[in-house]
Amino acid sequence: MNTCSNAPPLCSLSNYLIQPRTALISTGGVRIYNWTKNNLQNSTDYLYFDNKSLSGKISSTKYTYNSGQMLQAAVMLYKLKLWNGIRDKIGYSLKT
Repeated sequence: MNTCSNAPPLCSLSNYLIQPRTALISTGGVRIYNWTKNNLQNSTDYLYFDNKSLSGKISSTKYTYNSGQMLQAAVMLYKLKLWNGIRDKIGYSLKT
């Protein structure tokens, strides 16, 4: 799995879920975010390695866009959490 493959869909999914038409919490998105952070983030400089092979070997290559996308994904997931918290407090209901 690659950081550059995981982060962009997280941002798109989070952006979609923040819209008023849905109140879903993306547990799948949070799982992908946590997996990527736990498996591909360097614990020394907190940047993201590019990928982890099926055999478990982590590439030592780091690209700036990987870290940038994960930052964006974190912000979007945070906004989603805030939206759902606000929605719950004001009693926002959805028509299904």
